[in-house]
Amino acid sequence: MTQHHTGKEMASQVEQQVPGSVMSSDESGLLVKGQSLLAVASWLKDNPELDFNYLSSVTGTDYYQYFE
Repeated sequence: MTQHHTGKEMASQVEQQVPGSVMSSDESGLLVKGQSLLAVASWLKDNPELDFNYLSSVTGTDYYQYFE
């Protein structure tokens, strides 16, 4: 069954499972630290209550003056 989750709702759950991973969130999504991405994505996929089995978007940005 399809369920609707806001970014803020998901951020709360993600923070409980991977503390310190969420940088920001709003109603439409959340921003996760790069070093936490694999742990967060794995938890979302493997959690049977959520059953996230389709990744639709991953975005990254390079800044010329700022590089990690």
